[in-house]
Amino acid sequence: MKSKYTALLAGWLLPGLGHFYTGRKRKGIIFFVSILAAAVTGLALGGWRNVYFTPTHFQFYAEIGNGLFTLAACIAMKVTGTAPIEATASAADLAGRMPIADLYLMVAGLLNFVVAANAYDVAAEDAKGSK
Repeated sequence: MKSKYTALLAGWLLPGLGHFYTGRKRKGIIFFVSILAAAVTGLALGGWRNVYFTPTHFQFYAEIGNGLFTLAACIAMKVTGTAPIEATASAADLAGRMPIADLYLMVAGLLNFVVAANAYDVAAEDAKGSK
């Protein structure tokens, strides 16, 4: 019997891992690839400098849904001393690229919240069915 809390935490930390944990390997791979593709697309559009690991940015609350991926990107920005893109880009560059780049990252994070919650439900249903 799989723990629903472990499925939730695993699913939040790494997209699709909660489903993989519950035995839904195909779903886990599909979720991992699709959410990671959206997040990487957002990072690439934002010049790899648009992760906001501070509660003063509203994007933080959606991006944190990407779990370890967001944490790793923030640590990489801190270690390399990379400034967030809005601190160095021109206004025209920001207006052209940032809304869509941030949107990709935020959608990936919000989608991962939903996928992790679904992994929780799957584990809970499996536990109920085994009783």
